[in-house]
Amino acid sequence: MRSLEQEILERLSLIQEARPGLINKEVQVYEEYGVNRSFRQGATSEAHARRVAPEDIDLINRWRSFETA
Repeated sequence: MRSLEQEILERLSLIQEARPGLINKEVQVYEEYGVNRSFRQGATSEAHARRVAPEDIDLINRWRSFETA
């Protein structure tokens, strides 16, 4: 995964420039994203920042079904 990190971050940066609605222009892509952090955790952090209901976050991430199993 480490070998792909630079390419992934470059693409995220391009997405940020082209579609600021997906990745806010104020987000520091190279600092806040990386393969050492899971994409799910990054998405969860972003959802919290956008005040998404915790129940919706759990539903999308299927955490409750995993914990119940």
